[in-house]
Formats: sequence, structure tokens, C-alpha cells
Amino acid sequence: METLVNFRDIGGYLTEDGRKVKTKKILRSGEVINLCEQDKNKLVQDYRLKKIIDFRGDKEVTEKPDDVLHNVYYEQVDVMKRLNEKTASQENLSHSMNRAQADEMMMEIYYHLMTEETAHEGYRKLIQHLITEKEGSLLFHCFAGKDRTGVAAAIVLKLLGVNDQDIIQDYLKTNEERKAANALMIEEARQKGVEGEALLALNDVMTVKQDYLKHAYDTMLDKFGSFSAYIQNGLGIHPHEVEALQAIYLEP
Repeated sequence: METLVNFRDIGGYLTEDGRKVKTKKILRSGEVINLCEQDKNKLVQDYRLKKIIDFRGDKEVTEKPDDVLHNVYYEQVDVMKRLNEKTASQENLSHSMNRAQADEMMMEIYYHLMTEETAHEGYRKLIQHLITEKEGSLLFHCFAGKDRTGVAAAIVLKLLGVNDQDIIQDYLKTNEERKAANALMIEEARQKGVEGEALLALNDVMTVKQDYLKHAYDTMLDKFGSFSAYIQNGLGIHPHEVEALQAIYLEP
């Protein structure tokens, strides 16, 4: 993609039972704004995009609404509604925090993404939308496409039976995919007078670390005991829905 930041198809991975996740079905990205016509056409024509699920909060959506794509269903599903949108949205990236504070903030975000009911509701809606989208593809995103979106991708891939190593690999791709966008944000902050450790902290907040996803997983195990219990008791997704998801998105 030319203008859609942190975009990727999360298909193509092998599952632990030897099947393969279908491509051009489940897509993830950063905010869907100011897309060039080539990217819009690629999404609608090549990927047959039918749905966009936007995990951003009201303020983010109001200030930067998604581009309207022809015949594509759009729904905002705010997974951080009760947390004052502490996640990586531009207005909440503090230009005065140090690196320790940045790391603490990110750990807190991942904890709440696994424990807050609004996050459970949002991820439940995503899975249910995936189950009902049998023809084309679905794209989910947030601001940077790294935290709210990264956890969502990890959940979906694990439900489909992809191994943890590949899930982490997909998660960490964000650091490469966002390199140019992050560099631009750092430069803009520098021009506004941000310097020293505050710049390093800003960079930390705009990247992902394996420790963040591990913290989310450990939090889930501590609260629910297992991934299957989290899916059933936390998200309210029943085993027959998991089977339906796998039937749609895994090659025979």
C-alpha cells in the first residue's frame, strides 16, 4: 500500500494441525485516512473489502474519520472507552514522559485490553463480524494499528490455530511497517521542541515489544486460567462459533 500505514494480510500462516489461514480475508492496518485512489481500488477490488471495524475512540474518529469506501460497511467499536483512550493516539502521546513512564503506560494498556469489558465487547464484535462475512474481506484497525489492533490480530490468529511464534512475528512486523510514519512523528515532535529522553520515550510508545504481548497473555492466564476460558468466559464466544470461524478462514 502507498498510503495505508501498517497494512497487512494476516492470512498465509500454517496452523498447528497443518491447515492454512486463507489470504485476502482478514486484514489489519493503522487508521484508514487520506488514502490514494490506488490503495482504495486495491482494497475494494483486489481484496474485495466488505467491512471495516474501527477500534478508535470517539475523539479520534471525530477528528480523523475513516475514508468512505464504496459499498464497504463501517463500524466503530471503541475497545478503550473506559480508559480515557490512553492508547497510542496522537493527542495522548505525552511529550514530557521518560522511557520508564512510557513502558509503564504501555504495560497498563495491554493489561486493560485483556481485562476491561469494553475490550471484551469490542473483540467479541470483531469475531462475530468475521463469522458473518463469508464472501469478501474484513479490515480492522486503530490509530497506529499496533496495540488495540495487535491484540485483536493475536486473538484471531490463535483462535484459528496459528502457533505463538508466528503470532509474535506478525505482531512485531509493526516496527518495520511503521518505521517511516514513526520517523515523521519524531521529527514533528523535535521541531516542536521535544528533545532527549522524551523523544526516545515517544519512539518507544510508537513501537511494539514482545514483552507487551507477553504481558497481555500473562494477564489473560492470570484472570481466566486459559485461552479457551478467556474466549468463552471473557469474550462470550462459544465453541461452535470458533468452529464456524475456522470453517470460513482455514483452507480445507
